[in-house]
Amino acid sequence: MAMLERLRKLYSLQDPTGEWQRGAVLRLEAELGQPSLNGVELGRPLSELSDLGPVELRDPNCREEFGYPSLGLVVESLDDATFTGFQLVHVDQAGRPAFAPFEGECRLGEQRISLAGMTEARWIAELGECYWRDEDEDEVILFYEFPYHEWQVEFTRAGVLKCILVTGSPLMADEAQRQAYQVTRPWPPTSFATR
Repeated sequence: MAMLERLRKLYSLQDPTGEWQRGAVLRLEAELGQPSLNGVELGRPLSELSDLGPVELRDPNCREEFGYPSLGLVVESLDDATFTGFQLVHVDQAGRPAFAPFEGECRLGEQRISLAGMTEARWIAELGECYWRDEDEDEVILFYEFPYHEWQVEFTRAGVLKCILVTGSPLMADEAQRQAYQVTRPWPPTSFATR
């Protein structure tokens, strides 16, 4: 028994979610404005999300992502201790095990955002113009910039929502990334998004 307990502790050192227990009734709420998941704001200890239960999928090549395919959710942490971002999966992305669509509540302050049938045109109509739009042969990404976080909203080429990524490590804040995306707008934005 002692050996089993030592193995469990060793595993939990490698996987900070190893001891987490999923709540009997799990209600998922994502807030985009002051980014939070289930009331836990970016920058808080990752352990405050313990009601999600043990990670369901963790790619050894991408250690900062904790996948919950059954919830349509990915939680991000750069150091296995701090909550740094999340992804709400709407249409499963190729190359990963099947993700169910995120069925929790998505809000921007008091505004509830219905992801059902969300298209790029509807997103822009409801949430405003983005800082930068990138398009390639596979997808479209809308980048929304805020002083301390960023939204990356991904759509299929047909304009169907794939995923909403909210991160405390804005990609566009990196000049090399802006160059790679061929961004022509000034940085920082003259006025960060006000939402």
